[in-house]
Amino acid sequence: MNRVEILMVAVSLTSFGAGLGVGMAAPQLSAHSVWDERPGAEARERYIERYRERFDLRPDQIRDLRAILLSLHDEEVRITTGADYAEWPPRLKNQLVQARQQADRRIVYILDEEQRAKYRALNK
Repeated sequence: MNRVEILMVAVSLTSFGAGLGVGMAAPQLSAHSVWDERPGAEARERYIERYRERFDLRPDQIRDLRAILLSLHDEEVRITTGADYAEWPPRLKNQLVQARQQADRRIVYILDEEQRAKYRALNK
């Protein structure tokens, strides 16, 4: 490799390492700070707290649940913006159902076996 290629590799690895370091040092900053800016943050945090208590979630599971719910919120907003539910076409309603089902699958994925059993029993 010539000098330019070596420099490009070094810069890329340094940039990757810096991003990884920040992500590992403060993972809660990215999900939590954005989450708190959304309308209804208090209600969502109460929802997460109920899940934490009911399923005995670990901190990493709480972080993942928060990120999943934020993603679901964004998807719901994207789907429903400017639409009156009574006038929604079936396609739009199906998209919302699919987004919620995907969020449900993602929640199940982050739970351990015991937590999954409780979650499934609650959501029958």
